[in-house]
Amino acid sequence: KRSGAAEIGPPVTSISSGIVVSAADDWRGGDKPETYKSGGLSPRAGNGVIVYSPAHRRYYVYFHLHDVAVRRGDVIPAGQLLGHGGNTGTNARKKGHGEHLHIEIHESGGVVWTGYKIRDFLIGLK
Repeated sequence: KRSGAAEIGPPVTSISSGIVVSAADDWRGGDKPETYKSGGLSPRAGNGVIVYSPAHRRYYVYFHLHDVAVRRGDVIPAGQLLGHGGNTGTNARKKGHGEHLHIEIHESGGVVWTGYKIRDFLIGLK
């Protein structure tokens, strides 16, 4: 809907049911660490949500959101609206780095999924 610092992307929904263990929509800053002011999950990640799925023993991480529609402690179903795509966080504010959603999947045992494994997993959800 908008571009630049006010970028608003499509709705982002949860891959899995679970418990929202972290959520922040108060990021303020720019494209460099020294321009970070406050908020978000971290200066680089910006606004985001982390969902833990006890059934799968996985953490699903969503970064760079414009806004967040859930709060820490919420128990959510798969498909729940988490917020809208955006470009918060110093990584997404860099020129040419907006217009993306950063997703990570972490197993409870410490294994972090590769981008290829996430892609194959998402394709299999259709």
